[in-house]
Amino acid sequence: SDVTLLETDSGILHRIYVGDTAGNVWRADTPSGTCDGDETCTDQRENWFASRLGDLANSNDIRFFHAPDVVQAKDETTGTFFDGVLIQSGNRADPLNNRFTAVQNYLYYMRDYEVVSGASSVIKEDGGSEVAQYEATDIIDRTACIDPNNPEAGCNSLTNNFGWKIKLGSPGEKGLSTPLVDFGRVFSSTYVPGSAGVCGASPEGNGKLYLTNLKDGTAVGNQRSYELGPGIPPSPVI
Repeated sequence: SDVTLLETDSGILHRIYVGDTAGNVWRADTPSGTCDGDETCTDQRENWFASRLGDLANSNDIRFFHAPDVVQAKDETTGTFFDGVLIQSGNRADPLNNRFTAVQNYLYYMRDYEVVSGASSVIKEDGGSEVAQYEATDIIDRTACIDPNNPEAGCNSLTNNFGWKIKLGSPGEKGLSTPLVDFGRVFSSTYVPGSAGVCGASPEGNGKLYLTNLKDGTAVGNQRSYELGPGIPPSPVI
């Protein structure tokens, strides 16, 4: 996918997030150099490191073609800072395919608590083999949680602070855009391919808009998605 960049308050790039077509979300940590009083700077590029924040394929054909959205936030319970990474899966190269197959796409939200650039804990390795911080099974499915006041509908399943995922439920539905977070709400558009031979169905398919509460994955206004009309919708913008 395209990359999403994070900068310090002084405008120094220190973190890059990007998805790939094998279901991985990568974090590149780019600590800046240090300068002494004579403006002699120490190059820190030898300490730059890329690691997998998420391995979300779980033996499925999960692909990320569009950049994630990243929000810098703080857990209201623990006071811990984190980078919230939101990304949607979907095969942009073949949007009409897989309408009736088992590929299930999601809107994913992962909390990256390793926010200190250059920290040794950012490097995730085990015996020389790089290990992802999160796998698909670590991210709790909150699709059924529409109303946060209804614990019987899947709203009591947020048992960790790793994040959540929302299932794109229509046959062949794909996330072909970058999500947008505004005032605690996640706006994300998806595409549902057309169904040949169905009376009244748009042959080019239809777009949908999802409105999700960032905090817990519940639906904004107790409605998960809205129909947008024919075609592939663009990414939301402010």
